Amino acid sequence: MKILFDETFTSTDGKQTSRNIWYGYAEISWGVCENNFMDNLCKIIKNDLSKNTSNTPTETNW
Repeated sequence: MKILFDETFTSTDGKQTSRNIWYGYAEISWGVCENNFMDNLCKIIKNDLSKNTSNTPTETNW
């Protein structure tokens, strides 16, 4: 998987921040899923979330 976009948006009052991480190019076929796909996916997301801590989001979507 590869990050396509990593966007952070702050509300006009500055009280809430949302972070959206867009992924693409996952190595998976429909109906066939490797045994550790979910474990690997969680590791990738946790690692990517730890990279940007300058403005801690109140909501994160991926």
